[in-house]
Amino acid sequence: MKNNAKSERLELRLSLAEKQKLEQCAKRCGVSVSSYVKGCCMNKAPRVKPPDEFWLLLDRVYTLFETAPPETQTEIEQMILKLQELM
Repeated sequence: MKNNAKSERLELRLSLAEKQKLEQCAKRCGVSVSSYVKGCCMNKAPRVKPPDEFWLLLDRVYTLFETAPPETQTEIEQMILKLQELM
């Protein structure tokens, strides 16, 4: 069984601008600075959390999808898939 107890600490010095940038990146991903840094180091960098407006827009697109003719539905599906890949 692996020992996953977190007993080690890492301390580093940053400029104010670097610290602010790091905090901003973590906030945009919806995680703590610690989780953000650990994720980056483990090649599992957190992804930016889409703003609430994105989900509102996606809901509206799905509403249009339901009323669109089949050929348009195919186009909308492809656009939604591309959006999801970018997120």
